[in-house]
Amino acid sequence: MSKFYANFLQEVNRFFCLKNMTVLLFLMIIVMFCTHLGVNDFKGSNSQEKEFKETGELLFGKMLDYYRYSVEGIDILALPTASRVLFASPAMVSNLAANINTIVNLHIYNDCQSKAIFMAHPLLQFRLSSILLILGTLLVLFFGYDLYRDFDYSKLLASSASEKIVFASTIFSRFLLLILSYFFLLLVSLGMMAIEGVTLTQSDFTGMIGFLISASLKLLFFFLLGTVIGHIRVPFFGIAALLASWITLVLVFPCMFDAIIEEKANKITSYYKIYKDKLTVMSDFEKKAEKEKGAYLDNTPEGRKEVVEGYWNNIFPLIEKLDEQLLNEITQVINEMQYITSLTPTTFYLSTANEAGGSGYQNYLNFYRYLLDLRRQLVRFWIDRVYYNDPTVMVNFVKKDENVFKAKSAVPFYFIQGVFINLGYCIVLLFLSYFLFRYNLFHLPKNNFTCSGVNLKVKSKQIIGSTKDFPEFFHQIVNVFFGKIKHFTGKISIDGENIVTPVKKNFLFLPQQEHFPDDIKTKDLITFFKRLFKLSAEEFLSLKDAVGKANLNKYFIKLSKVQKTRLLLTLVSFGKNQVYILDDFGNGSTTKDRAEMNNLSALLRDKDIIVLDFCSSGISWQGANAVLTVSAADNELIATVES
Repeated sequence: MSKFYANFLQEVNRFFCLKNMTVLLFLMIIVMFCTHLGVNDFKGSNSQEKEFKETGELLFGKMLDYYRYSVEGIDILALPTASRVLFASPAMVSNLAANINTIVNLHIYNDCQSKAIFMAHPLLQFRLSSILLILGTLLVLFFGYDLYRDFDYSKLLASSASEKIVFASTIFSRFLLLILSYFFLLLVSLGMMAIEGVTLTQSDFTGMIGFLISASLKLLFFFLLGTVIGHIRVPFFGIAALLASWITLVLVFPCMFDAIIEEKANKITSYYKIYKDKLTVMSDFEKKAEKEKGAYLDNTPEGRKEVVEGYWNNIFPLIEKLDEQLLNEITQVINEMQYITSLTPTTFYLSTANEAGGSGYQNYLNFYRYLLDLRRQLVRFWIDRVYYNDPTVMVNFVKKDENVFKAKSAVPFYFIQGVFINLGYCIVLLFLSYFLFRYNLFHLPKNNFTCSGVNLKVKSKQIIGSTKDFPEFFHQIVNVFFGKIKHFTGKISIDGENIVTPVKKNFLFLPQQEHFPDDIKTKDLITFFKRLFKLSAEEFLSLKDAVGKANLNKYFIKLSKVQKTRLLLTLVSFGKNQVYILDDFGNGSTTKDRAEMNNLSALLRDKDIIVLDFCSSGISWQGANAVLTVSAADNELIATVES
C-alpha cells in the first residue's frame, strides 16, 4: 500500500503543473461565461410568467360569453427549471407553449406535435454540458494519451513496485483528479448561478445525479481510450488515432443517430392529419345530432344539454383518443431514440444532459399529458358553467397556476441500461489498457540473435560498464530482472546464485535523465523517492543537497546533466536495491560533463550493490570496476563480465 500511495501522490503532484492549471483556468473562464448566458436565458424565460398571467386575465376580461371562451380557449406556458442554466436541450422542446379549447384544439406552438421536435441537435449550444463535451472529451483524451508515453519512466516505476501497483495507482489517481476537476467546474458554475440569484431546487437533483453518473462514465471512457491510444509508439499515428476517435464519438455518432431518429420520426402521423380527423368526428356528430334532435340553436335548454352531454360522453373520448394516438407515436420514437443513444458514451451523456435540464423529451411528454388532462377539466368546466349554472356570469377556469406548467429535471428512458452498457465499455478499455501497458513495458525489439552464448557471472560491489550495441540484449537483461524470462536462453548469476527465474528481482531501473516526464518538479521527485524507498531524514537531506536547494522548484528535466546524474546516483548510493540498471546516463553529455560524472563514481565505491551501466556511446565513467562485453557470432550473442 505504501508504494501505491507514493505513486498516487506523485501523480497528484504531476497534475498540478503549470500547463494543467492553465487549461483548468481556461475552462473555468469559459464555464463562467456559459453560466452567465444560461442565467440570462433562464431569467428571461421565467420573467414571462407574470406577463403571461396578466395577459391571460386581460383576454378573459374581454370575453363576452362562454361561446367565445370555448373558441379562444386558454394558453399554457411551460416554465423551465433552474438546472436548465447548466444543460443544453433540444431547441424545439426547450420553450414550450400551447393552446387548448373545448372543441378539438390541443395545439403546442412551433409545430411541436410532429417530427419537428427531433430535428434540432443541442451539441453546439453554449452551455456547461456541451462545452464540457466538446472541449472536455478532447482534453481528457490527451490526458490519458500522455499517461504512459514515457515508457522508460514507467519501467522505473514498475521496477520499484509491480506493474499492477503502478497501473492501478496511476489510473486511479488521474481519474480521481479528473472527477475532482469536473466537480470543481460544476461548483464554479453553481457559485456563478448563486451570485446571479439563481439556485437549484430539490426537483433538480434527480436529473443532476443522473447527469453526474453519465458524465463520470464519459470521462472514464475517454480517459481510458486515451491510455489505449497512448501505447501507439509513433506520435503521428497516435495523434491521428486520437483525433479520429474524438471526431467519431463526439460528432459522427450523434449525427448518425439523429439521422436514424429522423427517419423514424417521418412515420409519425402529422398534426394536420390528426386535426383533420378530429374535425371529421365533430362534423359527423353535428350532422347526426341535427338529424336526430334538430338544429342546435332551435332546441330547448334541456335538448341542448342532452346534445352537449352526448358530446362529452361519446365524442370527446374519440377526440382524446386521437390526441393520445399522436402522443403514443411520439413516445415510441422518443423511446427508440433514448434506447439507441444509451449505446455510446457521448450520446448517452447528451441524452442525460437534455433531461437533467428539465427541457428535454421527458418534460415534453409530461407537458403533453398535462395538456390532455387540463383540456378534459376545461371541457367539463365549460359544460357545467353553461348548462348547470348562470351562463351570463363569466367565471375563469384559471384560478391559480393552471395555465403554467413547471418543468422538472429527469433522466432518460433506459438510463440504467445506459449506465451498465457504458460501464462495460470502460471495463473492456481498462483491461485493454492494462494489457498494452504490460506489453509495451516488457516488449522486446525484433531479435535477430539468440542469447544462448550469454553467461554472466556478477558479483556484489561491482560497477559494470557496457554498451547498447545490441538493443535486444539490453531489453532481455532488463526483462530477466523483471522475472520475464520466456525468450531468454542464457545464464546470469549473482554471487553464484542463478537469477534467471520467473520472479521479479530486487532491482531499480533508472532511465536516461532526459526520459523523465517534463512535468515533475525536482522537490516532488525527491519526495517521491523518499516515500517509495522509505528514506531516512538524513538520506532525504542528501538528495536535496545533491542538486542544491535553489533548484528544488525547477522541473527535473530542466536541471543540468550533472545535477540530474548526481541526484540519481545519490539515490543509488543508499543501496535500497540489490541491483541498479542505468540506461544511457552518459548519452548527450559533453566532455566536461563526462569528467564531472566520472568523479561521481566515488559515491558508489564500496557499496554492497551491483550497478549495470549501459551506454550507447561508451562507458559512462571511469569508475567502473568491471566490463560487460557483448559480441555476436552465427546469430548468437556472446556476453561475459570481466573485472
